[in-house]
Formats: sequence, structure tokens, C-alpha cells
Amino acid sequence: MEKVCKTMSMSNGPTPDTLAETPREQPESGFRIDISLPGLTGPIADLLPAVHSEILDPKEMVERSNVAWALHKSGKSSYRSGNMDDARKALNEAIEIFERLDDKRGIAWCLNNLGKVAYRTKSYDEARDLLERSLRVFRAADDKIGISWALNNLGKVAYRQERLDEAEAFLSESLRIAREIEDKPSLVWSLHNLGRTKYHKSEYEPARPFYEESLAVAQEAGDKKGVGIALENLGKVMYRIGQFPEAMDYLHRSLLAYRETYNATGAAWVLNIMGRVAYRQRAYKPASRFLQDSVAVFRDLSEMDGLKSSLENLGKSFFRLGDLMSARACFQEALDISRSEGDHHGMKCSLESLAHVAHKAGDRREAQILLVQSQNLDNPKNVYPADHERAAGLSEPRSAKITQMSGDLSDPAPAVPQQRADAERGPFEFRTGDKPNSRFEALGLEADASSDDDTLSDTDFQASTL
Repeated sequence: MEKVCKTMSMSNGPTPDTLAETPREQPESGFRIDISLPGLTGPIADLLPAVHSEILDPKEMVERSNVAWALHKSGKSSYRSGNMDDARKALNEAIEIFERLDDKRGIAWCLNNLGKVAYRTKSYDEARDLLERSLRVFRAADDKIGISWALNNLGKVAYRQERLDEAEAFLSESLRIAREIEDKPSLVWSLHNLGRTKYHKSEYEPARPFYEESLAVAQEAGDKKGVGIALENLGKVMYRIGQFPEAMDYLHRSLLAYRETYNATGAAWVLNIMGRVAYRQRAYKPASRFLQDSVAVFRDLSEMDGLKSSLENLGKSFFRLGDLMSARACFQEALDISRSEGDHHGMKCSLESLAHVAHKAGDRREAQILLVQSQNLDNPKNVYPADHERAAGLSEPRSAKITQMSGDLSDPAPAVPQQRADAERGPFEFRTGDKPNSRFEALGLEADASSDDDTLSDTDFQASTL
């Protein structure tokens, strides 16, 4: 009986972002079964179809590997364009091929990106499971770059689930490995995500060094996307500690970086924050201009989270300017969006803002009705009143009274703790060229889908290096 040649394992395949252009040289023998056993007719492969399906010649191995990496790349493209179902389909098909080829790196990167898809759709438990599986396979393959990214992404998921100590542990380990292997992209995002975890805990000064180093590494690596995000987050830190001129400088530079990379989502969030900085200095007209541009971009992008935040903030600016009609329109639109999404926190904020407008206009009954509606959202057993007449029949809670409208604008991410700076408010001054072009039409900005989940900032983390 002839000897059965063992199947050779593939050497390392192409990187996750590239395809093998030429087949690797492999021995011509060793990838086929063409033998028979005494007493049996036909090749043994006919009796063992499962085994036969795994045994390929070198050329076919490379061809299948290329197909798998092409599917992986297609999945990433679908993810970036927001087509999550297509992304899942392509990545799962790629995994099936990689499993037949026993390509651990391919399997791990696909699991990692499936984790990104789950994260993007806010399925955080699913994302955690996929990323933990990815990490195990990366460790088995001793792929340190992959290990660093998987830890980084697990840190992001833990952050979203409010497990901040766990998030810091994942991100610190990711940072350690990134420094060890001198992988600048992983280093940039590990630093960035550690900074945002500190920021989330209202530790603004401790967050600052992480953002500063992230900016320096991104600049050195020519990572314009990372530069824009680091500048934005440094601007937010300066805003939080009351250093408003420094905040505006960082934010203006971030806006220019986002324009250069055609990141409209990032630009819209920066405009939102610039409006908040101006508002904090009681420069309500400049604030309204920034926020009107932010609303216009978010509306064009159909980015509802950003649109709600900017509408709420724009309404407060109009309120301060005495334009109650425009303020009411902004708050009402924000309320309608929150209702359509079942966002009780957003509904509560908008109802309270509308109550302030009604009170300011002298309609105390309307203001009281709106406050009762807002407070009923705290009790899930209460049925949300469909109209004002039903609300008017409810008893008045003791706390249902109008207080002065907050002097600060709403934060894009309500989960982030609010902390007012003690710094004295000074006059707001524009520098030459500070005012952005309305709607960025001349630049033809597009939504950067990948930026939605990687700027770990108190917006919606608009950049995505998961």
C-alpha cells in the first residue's frame, strides 16, 4: 500500500487588509489522496468525503485563501458604509473558508470584525463574546498585533457597559503590547481609549496626557484621522476645566483635520462642542451659528444622536437670545426624535426644555403639564400621556416646578458625568478663520462610517478602529 502524504499547513497568509497577489511556492505533492486499500475499489477519498474536502493542492489553497481575504475586505467595506447585514454575511463566509484552511489569523481577524459589527449595532454582550473568541485565537497564533487590537476593542465594549475598571485593565494591557511591538496605530488608539475612560470618570486632567501622547504619535505616523480625534478630545478636556481659548484652538484645529479627511460626522460633533464653548462664555449668537451648522450636517447625514444633541443645544441658545419660537421648534424636533426611538432620557430633557419655554412665555399651565409628562418618565408603570388634556388631570408632584434653565448645554453622551468648571467666564472672541463654512458643501463631506465607534469621546465615539 502506498504511503499517505500528510497535508501541509499553510504559511502565514496575507495581512487582514491585503490579498495575496501570487501563489506561494509549495511542493506539488502532498495535497491529494490517490490511493486504494486491499479489498476496496476506488480511491479512499470516495469513502472519506469529509477528509477529501479538506485536502487541496497548493494552488487551490492560495486561491481559497485569496477568496477568504477578499470576503474579509468586503465585510470591512460593508461595515464602513453602514451595511451591517452584508458585513456579517461576508465575514461569516470568510470564516468558513479560513476554518477549512486552518488559518488562525484569518479566523481571528474575522471574529474581531464581527465583534465590531455587534458593537456598532449596540449588541455589546455579543460583541464581547466575539472579541473574547478573537483574542483566544490571536493568542494561539501568537499574533501580538491582533492581541493588542482585540484587547483594545474589549476595553471599548467594557466602557460601553460601564465596567470602567475592567476597561482600563484591557486598555492598559493593549497599550503595553503596542509599546512593546512599536505598532503606532494600535498605540494611538490604546492611548486615546484610555484617555476617554479617564474622561468618562470626570478625571479630566489625568486624561490629558493620554490624549497629548496620542496626538504626538498620530502626527508622527501621519494618521490624520487620529490627529483630528486627539485634537477634538483635547479641546473637550480644555472645555471641561474652563480653559476656553485653548479649547477653541484645539477644536478649530480638529475641525480643519476633519475637513481634510472628509469626516463630516467628526466635524459635526466638533461644531456642537464649539457651540457649547461659546455658550459657556455667554456668547449666544456665535453659539447658535456653530450649532446651526452642526444641525445641518447631522441632518444631512441622518445621524440622529448628534441631531438630537445639537437641536437641544441650539434650542437653549435661542432661548437665551429670547427667540422662544425657534427654541420651541428645536426642542419639539428633538422630542419627536427621542419618542420615535423610545429614548426616555432624551424625551425627559426635551420636555423639561419645552416647559422652560412655556413658562418664559407666560403659559404656566402648559409648563406644568410638560413637567408632569417629564416626571412620569421616571416611573415605567405610568402610561405616557398622549395629549395635554390627559396630562392635565394628573396630580402635581411636589417637585414639579420651573427652575432656571441650566447655564450649560447638554452633553452629547448623557452617561458622562457633568461637572461645571470653576473658571471665570470671559468675553468670546473669534479669530480670523474660526467660523466654519456652513454645511461644508464645498468640501463634499461624507459620513465616515468607521468614525462612529472609535473616537472614544463623550459624543458617540465617531472614529472606529475596532
